[in-house]
Amino acid sequence: MKAYRLLEWQQPPQLVDVPVPEPGPGEVLVRVGGAGACHSDISVMEQPKGWLPFDVPFTLGHENAGWVARLGAGAMGFSEGDPVAVYGPWGCGTCRSCIEGMDNVCERWRDHELRLLQPELIVTVGGLAARRLLGVRSVGESVGGRYEYGGAVVIPLPHPSGASGWLNDPANRTRVTVAAGAIRQELARLRLTK
Repeated sequence: MKAYRLLEWQQPPQLVDVPVPEPGPGEVLVRVGGAGACHSDISVMEQPKGWLPFDVPFTLGHENAGWVARLGAGAMGFSEGDPVAVYGPWGCGTCRSCIEGMDNVCERWRDHELRLLQPELIVTVGGLAARRLLGVRSVGESVGGRYEYGGAVVIPLPHPSGASGWLNDPANRTRVTVAAGAIRQELARLRLTK
């Protein structure tokens, strides 16, 4: 089968032939129908050896959808041919977010990822991101503010799907304008310091 693999650190990935894997106990093999290119894949391609806890070669892509091709021993809840989407986030299972069923915003993984990536600017989009990262009670009140988290400047924005009514208020539109200006200022500052 074909796979898009990173064969050497800091080199372009290549489309290569690899053996079809066998699903292990409790696992399913997915025949991928489509794979998204995520910003984290791009980031991984640019990193030096030792940045991740494993070495090359490995297959890129974790935003996948397709069909169950084969079941491993003891795999339950699926049948061959079932359409599936791969869920990428893995939480720690013990932090508040994971216990509440929101492992996509695992607090321990978020902190690990921030230590790994060391961003200087984080723009949150939507209330859940701002509440989980910054602990703010109302994303509306935080829009237009500058916060700090793990050495990064954090600027919250409202999520477009939930902000249409909120943006009817001229004061809230001003908050978004201020936030956009803050993002531009931070990007300019980062360009000057690089």
